[in-house]
Amino acid sequence: MGSYTLGGAKAVDWEDIEVATGADGKSYIYVGDIGDNGLSRSDVVIYRVAEPTVTGTATNPTNTTLTGVDQLRLVYPNGEKINSESLAVDPRSGNLMVIEKTSANSSRVYAAPATAWGSSGDTTLQQVATLDMAHTNSKLVTSADFSPDGSELAVRTYRDVLLWNRDPNSSAWSPFSRQPVMGPAVSNESQGEAIAFHPDGAGYVTVSEGTNQTLHNFDAP
Repeated sequence: MGSYTLGGAKAVDWEDIEVATGADGKSYIYVGDIGDNGLSRSDVVIYRVAEPTVTGTATNPTNTTLTGVDQLRLVYPNGEKINSESLAVDPRSGNLMVIEKTSANSSRVYAAPATAWGSSGDTTLQQVATLDMAHTNSKLVTSADFSPDGSELAVRTYRDVLLWNRDPNSSAWSPFSRQPVMGPAVSNESQGEAIAFHPDGAGYVTVSEGTNQTLHNFDAP
């Protein structure tokens, strides 16, 4: 369909991408420049741009630069340096959530409010939950996504998909207080790195890192 360049954005270690409704009711593309394998970054960045109308086709793709790109610079509490590959944007509130990537039995969950957009300096993330990973096949969290209406949350690792239902009027991170349902196995992906719900929320797709990878589709039962 085409490719879009984010005007003014810099790619240090882009890891996750979202399409979600912001607090203003508009649909945005969010890009998480949040990777830090070397634990050396003083801050990380989320880019946001209004979702464009896609007019390109396979035979006549669109290639353009998107303007009006917002950026939100984030730091972790007490100056700690943390590696993350997962960004989830709550479509109910517009709040942002990132999850630590670690080989430990638990991963810390951090959040920033939707009101942070437009701030001139760094915004300090707040730890809001801890995700129990002891029961998973792979503890390394690589992606996360909310369903379009915010009623479901998916988190993936290299080999697992963790799914939660979310109660109405609850916080974006409230599902982590419960054990997830394990989704269908994705063991045929060499290094599973992405997950996204269908636009209607009735299932999701996953894909591995690398070139020419197969997109795997999972429909809701």
